[in-house]
Amino acid sequence: MTESERVLFESILARARSYMEFGAGGSTILADRLVRGPVYSVESDRDWIAKVRSLAVESDYERRFIFADIGPTGRWGRPLKGHGEVDYLNYHNNIWVDIDRSFDVYLIDGRFRVACFCQALLRAGPEARLMIHDYRSRPHYHPIETVAVPVAETEDLTVFTRRPGVEDERIRALIERYHDVVD
Repeated sequence: MTESERVLFESILARARSYMEFGAGGSTILADRLVRGPVYSVESDRDWIAKVRSLAVESDYERRFIFADIGPTGRWGRPLKGHGEVDYLNYHNNIWVDIDRSFDVYLIDGRFRVACFCQALLRAGPEARLMIHDYRSRPHYHPIETVAVPVAETEDLTVFTRRPGVEDERIRALIERYHDVVD
């Protein structure tokens, strides 16, 4: 994240009582220090989880790393070519089996961003903030605006809330369309 993105991110985290992210890294460390409540992180690379976990601080709140097995991965947790999309559902869909709560704040900064965003949106409360990194520079993410409204933005970090009146079926249709779109 750039400096201005980090400032916006931290301002959202400072008010959070719970946080979930897709894609672990520097954001996880910031959330670990700022969120006064549960922090969940979904990641497709076990070694990267171990590295990020080693940087975490002790907390009185729940800190949970969720390994999403999407098959063999390369750099940045990207699935290697030639492996079936069946495993892809483990990242944005199947992980919810073990999560029985919603969160105040979500960050989507990993694989399958549109599908992850929509999965989180289905579970988010009306006041939740959903952030997506690299949003403006990737036009193929922009269909998100059919189901969510941008409420803050700096550089390539955009913050959303659910679009008033949008029905769950519309969100599910986006998931179906983007369920196997890795980037």
